[in-house]
Amino acid sequence: MGWPWRIYHVDDQAKDLRRQTLDRYGGYAQLSAFAPIVLFLLFRLSVWTLRTIKARRGSYDAVPASPSRKALRQSPLGIWEARFRRLQWWLEDDVVLFGQTWGRNDEWVFGTAWAIWLLFLSVPETGDDYFHLTKRFGIIAISQLPLQYLLALKSLNPVAFVFKSSHEQVNRYHRVLGVIIYGLFILHAGLYSNYFIKESVLLEKLRTSRAVITGMIGIWSFTFLSTTALRVIRDYSYRIFFITHVVVAIIIPPLIWFHAKSARIFVLEAFVVFLADLVSRKIDTVTSTATLESIPGTSLIKVTTSIPVEKANRFRSHPGSHIYLQVPPGSRPSTSLASWDYLVHEFLYNPFTVAAVDEATGDITLVARHHSGPVTSTLKQLTNNKTPQGAAQVQLAIEGPYGVPSFFPELSEGGYDRILLVAGGVGATFTVPLYRALANDNPSTKVQLVWAVRGTADADWVLAGTDGKAFAGSQNVQVFVTGSVDNGSGQQADGEGVELTTLNHGHEIRHQLARPNLKKIVDGVFQQGLEERVAVLFCGPTEMGRELRRHVGVWVRKGRVVFWHSESFAW
Repeated sequence: MGWPWRIYHVDDQAKDLRRQTLDRYGGYAQLSAFAPIVLFLLFRLSVWTLRTIKARRGSYDAVPASPSRKALRQSPLGIWEARFRRLQWWLEDDVVLFGQTWGRNDEWVFGTAWAIWLLFLSVPETGDDYFHLTKRFGIIAISQLPLQYLLALKSLNPVAFVFKSSHEQVNRYHRVLGVIIYGLFILHAGLYSNYFIKESVLLEKLRTSRAVITGMIGIWSFTFLSTTALRVIRDYSYRIFFITHVVVAIIIPPLIWFHAKSARIFVLEAFVVFLADLVSRKIDTVTSTATLESIPGTSLIKVTTSIPVEKANRFRSHPGSHIYLQVPPGSRPSTSLASWDYLVHEFLYNPFTVAAVDEATGDITLVARHHSGPVTSTLKQLTNNKTPQGAAQVQLAIEGPYGVPSFFPELSEGGYDRILLVAGGVGATFTVPLYRALANDNPSTKVQLVWAVRGTADADWVLAGTDGKAFAGSQNVQVFVTGSVDNGSGQQADGEGVELTTLNHGHEIRHQLARPNLKKIVDGVFQQGLEERVAVLFCGPTEMGRELRRHVGVWVRKGRVVFWHSESFAW
């Protein structure tokens, strides 16, 4: 079978007709991106309508042990709902090959479907015209750029708002769409390069054609970005990927602007989205004095900073949210504009969960573990700049809050009968605020917190403040020490394997010298009641999260109603 496309050198009228067709299909591709959003809005409208009708009929939310819940579970509707929940659970599972995670099933399913759709739009009405097909790949790819920039928004993300999600969750599809766009650009550039090579004009075009020069720079920029996005590169140095990502995101719009006049409308849309995000994030950033302390016996750094009252109220009403922290110029290790220690912080905004909000002063507390990264290394270095009062004080830029858990109202208002919070290490900065908020807002909530730490000193920060004693003495809090009792005095307490250790704040914390048996913990929660709806929230090491999810999945496959959330900042 021969090559199905031919190279035509057409007149201006034919070029205009081809351009109209290209623009039309570019518009189709962009507008079709809103179809999933519209369908989801219709779904939410249907759910709201059904709930309204149910409320008007005087229906009530049955208690777990009531016959009505059992009847619903065994009804045809209940059976289909259980199947849907199992499908939803499978879609959220990780794809693991050769010990590496390659996204989630939903990313592969919906990403493949979207790639097929865009490839389908690349072919109709091209006939056997080689140039038309080549240009179609390009315009379809560029038509997705505004959506790509939209999915990357941290502030004012409309997609996250529609799906009641956070920008971290939406960002997963930003990555998927990026791969699809890059693939289409490769087809566009590859077909053009093939023609130039066959005609022996590639070198000439690289010297004389603005479209070819900008196109070549653009495709190599995308290739460099895609290479640094590989896990091996990100694990080696996330800052290389991040800086490359920012630089390429800035230079791509002007490159496309000068590459193809017909694509400028899409470039303008993407630039408006990028600018709006930049402005909104700048407005939402405050620079304030922060107190830095190293927690004795650990690699943890405690950051306490005062923020405006209106911003503090946002943190109070949204426990478990996080901020992006930047070290401003005046606090950097080097004041030389040309030094690496200065420049690297221009591109770094590290996420940290807000561990506590002081109700009286409005101060927020962050807890970070010192790794080899530049931000935590700088914070560790700054803790040595102590004042006469003791702790180090520096200026830090705080942006947020982000990752606001839209599910919190449903948790606190009885949407689930039992809640299990599991954390590993500093992951407790997410679960502890949720636990405290749930216990304060609705004391009757059946909530259990399981926390695994390396040593008892790692739990010291949570005992500070007025809530420390209540937290340490709660029967619903289980602390597992996987290392040694490294601070304070330890003594045997009531209960097998349970010890008491007095920490710096004078509070005794109950803990077990063992790794948590996650299977036993999960089974114990779900065996409390067959009809209970259970919420499981996790923040901590990846492997611990996978094990926990595996044990919870057993109960999902049995038909149980489960809400799952794993808090992660990982790419």
